[in-house]
Amino acid sequence: MLALLAASSGAGDTQTEVWPEGQAFFKLGGRVRLHLLADVWYAPASWTPDGTASDSEAETGVHLDLTLRPMLRPRVRTRNWERERYLWARIGYDYLWAPGDPAEPSHENRGIVEVTGRAHLGGEVFAVARARVDFRDKNGTYSNRYRGRLMLERETPLFGIETVPYLSAELLYDTRYDAWSEERYQLGLEIVLDAHWRLEPYYLRKEDEQSEPRHTNAFGLVLKYYH
Repeated sequence: MLALLAASSGAGDTQTEVWPEGQAFFKLGGRVRLHLLADVWYAPASWTPDGTASDSEAETGVHLDLTLRPMLRPRVRTRNWERERYLWARIGYDYLWAPGDPAEPSHENRGIVEVTGRAHLGGEVFAVARARVDFRDKNGTYSNRYRGRLMLERETPLFGIETVPYLSAELLYDTRYDAWSEERYQLGLEIVLDAHWRLEPYYLRKEDEQSEPRHTNAFGLVLKYYH
């Protein structure tokens, strides 16, 4: 199935990418934690629409997560920090660059502010809503991007392993175009390996009216460390 999707992405204006990512979380107290990330977006040449060039972009970031209200659960199977709270915020800084094209260097300094709220829908199902603002300086040009995401997740034991399958949809407004220019739909599964490590494979579909290619199929894998 993956091979078929990759092959079909070479036609038209659809591109397939792989997104490996690493994240680390360090508690700095009962209500604050440090979040570090490093990731890469990469499209092999054979997976791009024209079949002759590849795109790549790398990102590193450092953030502080702040608890706005603790959440006391009657039964907590998971040790995930954010799943024990009704409301929390993140502030931080990301740096993005294009390592695969030194002839046309590109870089972006990005400040982020986001607020996330959780609502219990019954059973082990939760709705998670996130509002985020990206303050972007890309190659010397400043812009803002406003993002709204809604996610449904459920803590589900699978073959004796703690897992959290989820489904999310996100809309992005870009001030460069004064329009809601991008949509993202994601399906994933977080797998708890032990007290410190988690693995999260996912599929993401991105629709972007302002870029070429306009459609992206992304297959991601996130390795998470908690301390």
